[in-house]
Order: sequence, then structure tokens, then C-alpha cells
Amino acid sequence: MRARPIQAFCRRQQGLSLVELMVALLIALILTAGVIQIFLGSNQTYRFTEGASRVQENARFAMDTLQRDLRMAGYRGCTRNITSWLNDTSGTEWEHILGGPAVTGWEAGGTAPGNLFALPGTASWSNGTASALPTAINNDGNRIPGSDILVVNGARVLDIQPSASQPQGSVISLTGPNGLPGHSIVLAVAGDCSGGDLWQKQSSDSAANLSRGSGGSPGNWPPAGTPFANIHGGETQILSFRSTAYYVRTGASGEPSLYRLRLDPRNDEDWQAEELVEGVESMQVLYGLDDTGNRTADEYVTAAGVSDWESVVSVRVALLMRSPQEVNNEPDTRVYNLIGTRIDPVDDRRIRQVATTTVAVRNRLP
Repeated sequence: MRARPIQAFCRRQQGLSLVELMVALLIALILTAGVIQIFLGSNQTYRFTEGASRVQENARFAMDTLQRDLRMAGYRGCTRNITSWLNDTSGTEWEHILGGPAVTGWEAGGTAPGNLFALPGTASWSNGTASALPTAINNDGNRIPGSDILVVNGARVLDIQPSASQPQGSVISLTGPNGLPGHSIVLAVAGDCSGGDLWQKQSSDSAANLSRGSGGSPGNWPPAGTPFANIHGGETQILSFRSTAYYVRTGASGEPSLYRLRLDPRNDEDWQAEELVEGVESMQVLYGLDDTGNRTADEYVTAAGVSDWESVVSVRVALLMRSPQEVNNEPDTRVYNLIGTRIDPVDDRRIRQVATTTVAVRNRLP
């Protein structure tokens, strides 16, 4: 009789042991933590890059706008042979519109070069000629202390096309509506720059002409039907005069923003505010003065140091820009140098950058 071997009944292990499970969970946690860390790092990098890009984009746009207007400051058209039809016996309207300063401005209190100004600070403004702030800015309760105010004066060529052939009269026919507010001061310059006519238009903004009649202030010399001094046709340029003010105030989103206000140079109550770009915490302006008569800047001073605005031949502007969101890991405790003025912003986690430019006032150069 043969003995049969006894076979042991062995069961295969199913699932994981407690130790193996703990090891697997630990590995999973490590991997998950790594993925989260990479995600957070990428997200932080993205937010920082986006914030820096916004700051640079806003600074570029603001500077381009300021440079364009400053270069054209004091522009009066391509001729100095201008006949004025304005009913102005004293000559003050003519002098104010055609012979006024190319730029003016006001210095924010406590922001002269060498000073330290902590935002938000206390509001005050002054200039060397002791002139008051424009009415609309003075009444604006949202303007931000610590920023200068810059006003650019001059003419701009309008997108208005006179008809090609027309008789010499007191009305200039156009190919479409003139689009100008009533009683605007306009300048028509002949295509060959031989001369121009300055008057206060009487036609409505929807009229396809620019007429010179009676009405308005100061109005025009009678009789209304006297022909213009120059022949105007399809090559004639139509210009209007305006002042443009730049200043910093709280914008629609609650961010400090650079604002532009346009007005009729004869009435500063007609200002219309326009938000240009947000994220501008401070604007500092210096004016290049020609002290020797050679039409180059011999020194740069604040608006409070300008006694004769006609001597300004260049303008230096610095903007302190900030990102819309707080994207830095640590608070920004730095003090920023804006063309000599030290600006100390709030210690938050926003990205900041200083943009600076110097612009020659072309119409004040030889």
C-alpha cells in the first residue's frame, strides 16, 4: 500500500497588505503634491507674466498718446498768413487761440524733484503763473493727489473734405456733414499753404458746409457775406483748436487711471473726460526751458518754476504704472524714482514699473 502525500491547502493573497497600501498612498501623495506644485508654479508664472504684460502694454499706450499730442503742441497749420474773421476788437481771442502757449501745467504739492511723496497723500496743485486749475478738474473729486497736471494746446487737422470746386465766398462746401459742435472756432488753410481763414462757424454739425455768419461769442465781423480772403477747394485743410489736459484720477473700475479731457480753449467748462488707461498711480512732469534763445532746453523745472510758458521747448514725463491684480509673492516696499521725485506707493503685491519719455515741442523748435 502506497502512502499518498498530504497536500497543503495554500490560498493566494488578494489585495494589498496594510503596509503596501500605506506605501502606495505615500507615493500617490508625493506625486500629487508635485503635480500641484507644478500647477501652482505655472499659474503664478502665468499671472506674473500677464500682470507684467498689462503694465508694459498700458505704459506703451499712455506714452504713445502723450508723445503724439506733445509733438503737435502749438500747431497752427502750415501757414502764418491767417486772416481772422472773429469779432474781437481787443484781439484777445486771436491771441488766445493762435498765440497762446503750446503747453501749460500744474505741479502737485510735495512732488518736486528730491521730495518723497507717499501715496495717497494730500491734494494741492500750483504753477509759476498762479493760474487756477481748469474748472472741470478743480471740481473733480476723484482726482488723485501726487500727480501733476499737463495741458497741451494746439490745432488738429479734421477729417473733413471740402468739395473740389467752389466759388470764393463765405461758405465752404463739404462732401459730408462737418460733425463739429455749434459755434466751433475753425481754421481753413489753402492747399498750397499760402494763407488761411479763421472764424466761428454758424452751421449745424449735420450741415455739409462751414458757414461764416452772425451769432455766437465772439462771433464774426459783419457783413456775413464777405468772401474769405483765400480760395478754398478740395486741397484745403480744416483745423479746429482745442486744449487737452492729462491728469490722474480714480477710474470706472476703481483703479487709478490716466484721464484725458478735451475742451474749447475759450471755455474750460466744456470739458469731456475720457479714461485712457488704468493702472497709472502717479504722473510727474518737468518742462524744458530755453533760457538763452537758441530754442533748446537749458534746464528742466516743475510747473511751479515756469514763469513764461512760451519758453517751454520740451516736456519730460514719467508715469508710475501698476498691475490690476496683486501677483507678487511679497509686498512691494520699494520707493520709485520718477524724474527726481521719489514716490512711495502702498505696500501691496502689485507689479510696478516706471515709464519715462522726453518730447520736443516741434512747433517751438527753429
